Amino acid sequence: WWEAIAFDLLGHSYRRQDQNAPALDHLERGLTLSKKIGDPVLTGRILNHIGFTYFNEGRHEEALRAHTEAHRLLESQVHDPQGTGDLAESLHGLAENLNFMGRFRESITQFVASIQTSGRVGNRSLVAENQYMIAYTRLVQGEYADGQREIQRSLATVEEIGDIRNRAAASMIASRIASTLGNFGNALAL
Repeated sequence: WWEAIAFDLLGHSYRRQDQNAPALDHLERGLTLSKKIGDPVLTGRILNHIGFTYFNEGRHEEALRAHTEAHRLLESQVHDPQGTGDLAESLHGLAENLNFMGRFRESITQFVASIQTSGRVGNRSLVAENQYMIAYTRLVQGEYADGQREIQRSLATVEEIGDIRNRAAASMIASRIASTLGNFGNALAL
């Protein structure tokens, strides 16, 4: 069990450093062990990390399959707080990939589901990230008023929790929405 966790952590760390080949190598080794052990939460978590690594490489179909399999495993583990947190991540991963594949309506549905699931386990950073991704999707679709409302929710969340990383991303999206609407002063202030 610990060996599978170690491979997952190493793979996750490599992915965060944009070293996708060693990330996938470690994650696949961890996945093999977690499946052998029969731990659905750990298997789902590793599948999520594989999905996010594929996403980094632009391999959206493969990422979508990994997150779909993770979701299937994790939705039956909602009695486990860690499983619920990992379920929120799989929903976010599904949404991101659907979004980048141009399947906007489906992606918004998954982002909303991830917000609800993240909220149940208190992961407000993921709530904010999903909110700004919905705002971005609304911007791409030309639904500016909806995008503005969603980005304000995201900005309020990141301010409340002091999440600097997501604040930066939310501010960029807020600025794009403002400049698209011709509010250049607001765009520059963000």
